[in-house]
Amino acid sequence: DARVGRIARAARDVAADAAVLRVPEALLMTPSAAEASEIGEYTKQHAMRGDLLLSTFILAELRKGAASFWAPFLRMLPAKPATLCDWGAEDRARLSDMCKPLALAPAPCSKGLG
Repeated sequence: DARVGRIARAARDVAADAAVLRVPEALLMTPSAAEASEIGEYTKQHAMRGDLLLSTFILAELRKGAASFWAPFLRMLPAKPATLCDWGAEDRARLSDMCKPLALAPAPCSKGLG
């Protein structure tokens, strides 16, 4: 669906312990990769963690443009990140079914889709 970016769905049941994708750690934008980068000292001084740390790292790498090691990955990111509110009713219902055994439910969307 072009509106929400990239989607992957299993064509058949997948065992709970099955690896469906393997990515070398050196190719992951992780907090440790951010802390090891040239902005690492700044992020440590300001006690950045979680989403703020990774968002700052992404912005710093975007600013480098084509010179960034991460440029090929960053070019693949959707211009507007998808959220649960962008999912169709069928996909949200599947998520709801998966959450029932955990006594969880997806939060309602502000768009009135929840």
